[in-house]
Amino acid sequence: MNLKQLLTSTPELQALLTATNPDYEGTARLINAVPMVPNTEPQQQVPVLPTLQEVMLLVTLQERYDVAVSPLYDKILYAVSNNRFDWVIDNLTTLLGGNVISQDSYDALMTALNNPALLTIPDPNYQPLIPDPAGSLAKQNNLDFVTAGQVALAWLN
Repeated sequence: MNLKQLLTSTPELQALLTATNPDYEGTARLINAVPMVPNTEPQQQVPVLPTLQEVMLLVTLQERYDVAVSPLYDKILYAVSNNRFDWVIDNLTTLLGGNVISQDSYDALMTALNNPALLTIPDPNYQPLIPDPAGSLAKQNNLDFVTAGQVALAWLN
């Protein structure tokens, strides 16, 4: 379909062009715009690394206190802030050996740290609306980018 045919067969475009002051710019923008459509793919859950606060909720209140006053606490904070969970695990193993945390707490912590998929959030990059794969009216009608001048010329001739 050529531009003239598109202009005369599309009610939204005709409305812009038959107004008291024809809107050639607006018509060109509408022709070139890629409409947004609902994303047909469902939003996925993505794994996230647990925060230290989330991990510490797995141990008893007394153990949380004992860890907080332990000289290893600063090392654990440093390891977490540097995403060195291997260091966190080493320090937790030391806390277990020093009877600062119980075997049950240690096992719960290891499960959480070794299975990040247990902690998930909705994908923050998910887009509920996506560009229409069919593209703009221009693309759908095998037209290049349309200018206001081209719209005026096609409409008036």
